[in-house]
Amino acid sequence: MLAKFAILITAVAASSVLAAPALERRQTGYITLCSEKMMLDGCQDLGIQTGQCRELPDGIRDNLSSFDTYGYRCEFYTDASCSGRRDDWTGNHDNLRETEWNDEKSSIKCFFDA
Repeated sequence: MLAKFAILITAVAASSVLAAPALERRQTGYITLCSEKMMLDGCQDLGIQTGQCRELPDGIRDNLSSFDTYGYRCEFYTDASCSGRRDDWTGNHDNLRETEWNDEKSSIKCFFDA
């Protein structure tokens, strides 16, 4: 009896795993952008939709010094409408002041590549 019960439980568990939907890519989300290094001040969350160009918000546009993309791969552009020079970034970056990109970003397009 116990063996039959164990087989039944195993079969139910296996069918549950097989029926589970595949994880889908995140189509919408947000990133955090800051006008000060180390994400200490002047931070704003920017809602994103994958593959859609967004202008950086006032106070951040051409004033970005740190950010976190939370796993998204983001293309930052020097000009509006995702034009101009482009650079790709993923993850947390605490101090753009040490790069040529400090205060140079105007628009963004993000993707979730996982």
